[in-house]
Amino acid sequence: MGVKAVESHMKSEKHQRYVTVKAKKLPNPRSSSYDTISEARMDPLILAKLHFFMSVSRSFQPFLAQYQTDAPMIPFLSKDLEDLIRGMSGSQSGGSERDALLFTRDSKSALSKICQNMLLKCPLKYPTIRNMMCLDPSKMHSEPDVCLQKMKALILKFVHDKKLSGDEIAHQFEKFLFSEARGEEFIDFSVSDGSRVAIFLHKAMNGYAELWSFVEKLLLLSHGQATVEHGFSINKEVEMCNMEEETVVSQRLICDYVRVCGGVTKVPLTKELLNHCGTARNRYRIHLEDERKKKEKTEQMGKRKRAEDELEELRKKRRTIANVCETLEKDADSLAEKAENTARTKMAELITKSNSMRKRCKDKRGELVDLDREIEKRAAELRHVS
Repeated sequence: MGVKAVESHMKSEKHQRYVTVKAKKLPNPRSSSYDTISEARMDPLILAKLHFFMSVSRSFQPFLAQYQTDAPMIPFLSKDLEDLIRGMSGSQSGGSERDALLFTRDSKSALSKICQNMLLKCPLKYPTIRNMMCLDPSKMHSEPDVCLQKMKALILKFVHDKKLSGDEIAHQFEKFLFSEARGEEFIDFSVSDGSRVAIFLHKAMNGYAELWSFVEKLLLLSHGQATVEHGFSINKEVEMCNMEEETVVSQRLICDYVRVCGGVTKVPLTKELLNHCGTARNRYRIHLEDERKKKEKTEQMGKRKRAEDELEELRKKRRTIANVCETLEKDADSLAEKAENTARTKMAELITKSNSMRKRCKDKRGELVDLDREIEKRAAELRHVS
């Protein structure tokens, strides 16, 4: 809508002196829509305001595109909505002159109203939505205590509504947070690369039957209208084309020239035109050779780019595993310290958990050694790629 408004305004600017009501070329329609447009045309900042509207609209585009999916996204909804609203409310405009200050004031007022409407209509006001961030795998790894607290709040809500009974789920989730959720795959999880949280958690929670049954219900909460809302999606622009841009431009020039001459039979056959047609096959052969060389160069560059991406992915994996090792080591030390100040039965349980984490840390250290060798090997191969 904003793009069409800007294009319409730019187009009408060229013909303003010819087709305006003020010039009495057309009668005044005396309608509210005309009054709105007339007022906008008198505003020297209308283009800036339209571009501001387009900028605000574009900020919603990634969020809308990401959430128009069949995948369960409710664990990430709270954080993404909060980031969107904070980003909108934190936007600022600069300017020192009067018009710039007025524009800044109007922009801030518009952003404020947009954020107010979002807060009024978005589901952030419901505690269940905010608490379901505990199902975000990255949060499980980075903030296990917060996730446990929010999971207990969800369980309490279901118990209060007589949808659930017992506290075995909380115990299983606590055990899950401080064992399986310490893996590097929880750090790397991202919905932007096509991963589905339901599939990921189903695999990770194998062995936690009661916990997974409850999590499955939570993930289905946002899909009551999935069948109806499936038709609402952003249509991507698709362009079918079997000609290069240069061919299209050339054909247009030829058609224009034929029309200027008055028809195909009236085009003058000059010496330059005949020579150009005579050497067309040779030029076409040279063009194909140039395109072949360009393709070979592109393929070579693509090969190097793929090698660089693979090397960077290995380095990223190494950093992730190193962070996991550090986390496991800290957790093991923390459990060992707690064991020193507890009774025998609890002490044995804490020591067992601490030793288990140290063993996992040792295994991860071994993976780091193998990764270092692989990184050195890929780096050497990359140096030989021209």
